[in-house]
Amino acid sequence: MRWIHTCFLLLIGLSGICQEKADISISTSSKVMEVGDVFSIKINIKGSQNSNVKAFPQIEGFQKEGRSVSHANVKIDDKTILQHIVTQNYRAIKWGTFDLPEYEFLVNGKALLLDAEELTVSNSENPLDTELVDTLITNEDALLFLFVDKSNIVVGEGFRVNLAFYVSDDNTASWEFPKNLTQQINQISNQLKPDNCLESRREIIDIKPEPAVVKGKNYIKYKFFESVYYPLSQKSIELSSARLNMDKVSIGADSSRVVEVRSFFSRGYTVNVSALPEHPLKDRVAVGKFKLKELSKVGAVKTGKILSYSINIKGEGNVKTMLFDKPENDKNFDFYPPQTEYTQTEGYISGEKTFTFKVFPKDSGYFDMGNYFYWVYYDTQKQEYDTLKAKQSLIVTGERIETSAVNSKGVYDNLEQRSISERSINYRSIVKVSINVLLFLMLVGMLFIFDFRRQRRE
Repeated sequence: MRWIHTCFLLLIGLSGICQEKADISISTSSKVMEVGDVFSIKINIKGSQNSNVKAFPQIEGFQKEGRSVSHANVKIDDKTILQHIVTQNYRAIKWGTFDLPEYEFLVNGKALLLDAEELTVSNSENPLDTELVDTLITNEDALLFLFVDKSNIVVGEGFRVNLAFYVSDDNTASWEFPKNLTQQINQISNQLKPDNCLESRREIIDIKPEPAVVKGKNYIKYKFFESVYYPLSQKSIELSSARLNMDKVSIGADSSRVVEVRSFFSRGYTVNVSALPEHPLKDRVAVGKFKLKELSKVGAVKTGKILSYSINIKGEGNVKTMLFDKPENDKNFDFYPPQTEYTQTEGYISGEKTFTFKVFPKDSGYFDMGNYFYWVYYDTQKQEYDTLKAKQSLIVTGERIETSAVNSKGVYDNLEQRSISERSINYRSIVKVSINVLLFLMLVGMLFIFDFRRQRRE
C-alpha cells in the first residue's frame, strides 16, 4: 500500500507539471489625449481560472472611473484557453503633463510591474473668452459656437473642429434639441468638411452637458459635432457659418406646451495652410508630434535566424497614413516590409502605430539598430524635420551567409521546403508528450502489479 500511495503522489506531482502557466501582460491606451478623454490600464490574463487584481494606482490630473472585467475563450496555437481582461478607466480632468508612476500590481498573487510613463493632456475644449463674447446672443443667454483649435498649420497637420451649444446659467428659457437633430448634424458635417482634407469624424451618440466658465460666467456646453481634418494641399480652408435650429419651450396661459423654433448661427473661420519646407521626403513624412519606442528586446542572435523586431510610434498626427519604409538590404542584413497595427479613435488626433519587421542576419558583428531603423517626420512644435532612431544594439554571431541584397524575397524562397525545426523547437510539447507517455506506462505497471498479486492470492 505504501508503494501505491507513493505512485499516487507522483502522479499528482507530474500532473502539476503538465498544467499550463498563466500568461499575464499589461497594456495602456494612448498616452497623448485631451481633457475629457479616457485613459485605460488593461491587464490580460490567459490560461487561468482566476482574475484577481488588487488596487489600481491613483493618477494626478485624472478621475478614477469604473473597473470592468471581461471573460472569453480564445484560441492560441490550436488550443482553446480562458482569457480575462481587467480594465481600469481614468478620465482626464486637467490639462498638462502628468506622471504615471511605476506601480506593482498583484495579479492572482503574483507581482506585475507597470513601467513609469508620461501622460500628456492638451486643453483645446474651451474657446477663448473674447470669441465667445463676440458671438453671444445676449437676449437669449445662449449661442452656437464653432471651435477651431488652430488657425495656422502646414500641409498634413491635423486641426480639430467642434460645434457646441452654450446655455448660460442665467438663462430662464427651456431649450431642447429638435427631433431632426441628426439630420441637421449631417448637413452641418457636409457643409464644414473641406474639399482638400482627410476627415476623421467622432461619432457623438450621447450629448452630455459639460460645465464651462467664460469671463467668470457659468455656462452649460452641449457638444454635438467633432471632427479632425488633415489638409492635403497648400490652400486656405474656409469654414462657413453653421446653422442650428433649436426648440425654445415655454408654458402658455392655458398651461399648454408652446414650442418656438429659434435659429442659431456660428461664426465662420479661416485656417491658413502653409507648405512644408523642402526635403527629399516632403511628400511622404508624417506631420505632428511623435515618440518612438522599441517593443522588441534584442541582444544576441545567430546568422540565418530570422529576427522579429517591433517599433511603436505614438503621438499627435494622422496615424492611419503613417509610413515606415524597410531599411535597404546590405551585406549584413536582409529586411522585409513590416506588418502594421494602429490604434486611433475617429475624431481624435492622438494615436499610435506598431511596425513589425523581419530581419535576416547574414554576417557576424556588433550593430547599432539606429543605423538601420530611423524615422523622419515633421515636428509641428519645433517647426522642423526631425529623426527618431532606434537605440538598441544587436550582436550577431555565426558564419557569413551569402544572399542577394537586392532580392528582398531571397530568404523566403522555397520556404515550404524548409524544416520548421530549423526555426524553432516546441520543447513544452515534447516535455508534455514525454510525461504523458511516462504516466501511461506507470498506470500499466500498476495494473500489472495488482493483477499479479491477485493471481498469487488465488
